[in-house]
Amino acid sequence: MVASVEDGRLVSLRPDHNHPLSSGFACQKGIAFVEVQNDPDRVRTPLRRRADGAFEPVSWDEAMSDIAGRVGRIHRRQGPGAVGWYFGNPGAFSYSHTLWLPMFTLGLGLRSHLFTAGSQDVNNRFVASQLLYGSPLAPPVPDVLRTDLLIIIGANPVVSHGSVLTVPRIRDRLHDIVKRGGRVLVIDPRKTETAAQFEWLGIVPDGDAHLLLSLLQVMFAENLADRVRIARKADGLAWLELLAAPFTPEATQHHTGIARRWCARWPVTWPAHHAPPCMAASAPAPAKMERSLPICSTP
Repeated sequence: MVASVEDGRLVSLRPDHNHPLSSGFACQKGIAFVEVQNDPDRVRTPLRRRADGAFEPVSWDEAMSDIAGRVGRIHRRQGPGAVGWYFGNPGAFSYSHTLWLPMFTLGLGLRSHLFTAGSQDVNNRFVASQLLYGSPLAPPVPDVLRTDLLIIIGANPVVSHGSVLTVPRIRDRLHDIVKRGGRVLVIDPRKTETAAQFEWLGIVPDGDAHLLLSLLQVMFAENLADRVRIARKADGLAWLELLAAPFTPEATQHHTGIARRWCARWPVTWPAHHAPPCMAASAPAPAKMERSLPICSTP
């Protein structure tokens, strides 16, 4: 963002077209922050509620001491389970915040509660990264700029602007895949704004897990999985193959609404793509909220 300031007052915000990541895109909420900054009713100092219900301004030192005292009394009287912490997106972009907050909650005790903006939409993504890679902060990001087969499950990046994909002008980048001879396949119960612009495969709601297991079953049964290469990077391949074995295209068709012929043949076409395919998926979400859980990045 490029800010214009006159006499110490913010007068405008505009996208930075020279920024290497955003390429001149900015969220409307960010541009409108001029109005928040200059709002005469904006809270500029801590406020404490009095016994009569009105608020009075206090200093930061007084406010922090008051809060610490109250939290301490609650903690001593009711234990760590009575204390919860919530932080939103701004805190997630601060490395210091994400470093000291876990230590603070552990200091409270193991029964304390931590809630984030991700509690509403993307915690599944962080859990998957923890289980697969050992850290919730190491989610894979689909290689949108190089792949020629992008599979989107339950996400709507034309509206959400890609969210955690961190790709500027995501709609243009998706069309670039098609322009270079690739495919963008959207698997979603609803023909979303993204699905309307690319290939769409309708699916029964909550059927995505059955579909993915079915694709895995076909890949193992047809020897399409490079077991040697996978074994160099991951453990548990035999367990995964055993888990997927019952989920044949015939067995999952009832749950997904997708014809068994499509499930049986589609993975066979993947090796024909010059660039490795990649996948981005999400849990069902409102059109303006992308809950992106990358199932796999480029192999």
